[in-house]
Amino acid sequence: MTTVLAIDQGTTATKAVVIGTAGKVLAHATEKVVTTTLPGGGVEQDPEEIYRGMLVAGAKAVAQSGRRIDALALATQGESVMAFDPATGTPLSPLVTWQDRRAEQVCRRLDQHAEEIVAATGLRLSSYFTAPKLAWLREHVTGEGVVSTIDAWLLHRLTGQFATDAATASRSLLVDLDSGAWNARLLELFGLDRERLPRIVGNDEVVGETSVFGDRVPVAGVILDQPAALLAQRCLRAGQVKVTYGTGAFLLANLGPLPPARPARATCSTAWQIEQARTFCSDGQVFAAATALSWLVKVGVLERVENLDASCAANPGGAVFVPSFDEDSGARIAGLELGTRRDQVVAAAVYGIAASVAELYDQAGARVEVLLADGGLTNSTCLLQAQANLLQIPVRAYTGAHATAQGAAALARLALDRATTIELELAGDRLGKPVLPKWAPEQAEHYRARWREVAGRAQPDPVLCGV
Repeated sequence: MTTVLAIDQGTTATKAVVIGTAGKVLAHATEKVVTTTLPGGGVEQDPEEIYRGMLVAGAKAVAQSGRRIDALALATQGESVMAFDPATGTPLSPLVTWQDRRAEQVCRRLDQHAEEIVAATGLRLSSYFTAPKLAWLREHVTGEGVVSTIDAWLLHRLTGQFATDAATASRSLLVDLDSGAWNARLLELFGLDRERLPRIVGNDEVVGETSVFGDRVPVAGVILDQPAALLAQRCLRAGQVKVTYGTGAFLLANLGPLPPARPARATCSTAWQIEQARTFCSDGQVFAAATALSWLVKVGVLERVENLDASCAANPGGAVFVPSFDEDSGARIAGLELGTRRDQVVAAAVYGIAASVAELYDQAGARVEVLLADGGLTNSTCLLQAQANLLQIPVRAYTGAHATAQGAAALARLALDRATTIELELAGDRLGKPVLPKWAPEQAEHYRARWREVAGRAQPDPVLCGV
């Protein structure tokens, strides 16, 4: 029997989950992560605070479980970057999170190479991804040490190894999508060709060992958080799709074992690498999901995000909310009248999140009978109903609170036991009852057309990577 401590290091919290046989959650603990928002699009966190929170949450979960753990798995927030001293592990910069937009200046400088970058990486040139932020760090913060994603730093602190996982590396704009290796030409374009690079490891590999939670145990099952959730939802075949509702909303579609053709605005990357074989995915992001609801709390429209359903009308009426909250376009609210109630404004925000996800679904060319969902906001029946109404398909939520941790733990067990398979490690149905559409197709299309109008979109964006 293998007991895994899975760390889910996310944007707003670090969760530690002790997982036993058949994915049974034995204990869990959470430590909040503080985010600092700066002028000019800066969004930063303290790496040392994150590491201390990981140690505290992990120790609490292990103590509560009463078990000796056999392995440590790690899932991280992905495109968040920092500089650190490779000799001591000391941070040399704050953590610049995936939400940070200060590297847009780097992207503008490289705009003439945008098509070349898409052709090589499967990703559009955007400050959302890793390389622009790494270049920005070098130009504006420090030239010392190494620059990397947070997974490489955490692995260094835990094991002494300098490594990153295949899924996280593929989101860097520095890795060739076809080969899965660092691309010398891309490194040169971003001015990172003299940097020391972490080795890229498979998601089912043992990276090293650590004793920070007691006995010395292997560290394995290292993966980007969203593909970990895709695994937990058992989206193992091409064409399967899931959405995670968290700080933002993230829709991923499994593209299968072959790199797809890359159109001009592609978002294709490695979902995971198991036994040296890669599976690919397309994805899209909604910048603000829980963030938009937290803003409603801040301005006094919503009492608490946890009380969303009690404060949400069944229908937004004529109110339309576009929850962008990013550097490209701020949030927009339209259709308010003197008779508009507070609960309808909340409903408009909920439907705004669902409409944003519906756009991602269309962009991905997805066609599924049921949309799978996970993340903290799936506790809201209102959100699941809004999503079903707008997409006109049932939505089924993951019943556990720890999809990301479950995916990472399954990979760790696979790394320790080559006699098993990922299908066996993910066996068991953890999906709730389907939430069925209540709106007529005409009502859904009318609302989505109105939402696009307010968002400034005459029609859905072009398909990114079809499935």
